Amino acid sequence: MTADSPITQYAVSKLKDKIEVAGDAFDVAPYGIAVDKGSPLAQAIQAALQSLVDDGTYTEILTKWGVDAGAVDSITINAATAG
Repeated sequence: MTADSPITQYAVSKLKDKIEVAGDAFDVAPYGIAVDKGSPLAQAIQAALQSLVDDGTYTEILTKWGVDAGAVDSITINAATAG
C-alpha cells in the first residue's frame, strides 16, 4: 500500500506484527491550517504551535502516534509561498 507518511506510520504502530514500512518517506510536505487572509488567528495559531515545538510537547505527541518522521523544527505562516 502507499499512503501519506503519517497514515502509514500510524498504521504500522497499530499493526506492527502484520505490516511494515518498506522505504523512506518521499516528497515530504507539511500540513497547513487555513484561516482568512489577514486574520489575527494566523499569528495566534503559529505562536501556540511554536510553543508546543519549543517545550517538546509537539515531539511527544508525534512520537506517541508514531508519526514523528515528518516533524518540523519551526512553525511558519505561508511556508508554501515563501519558496
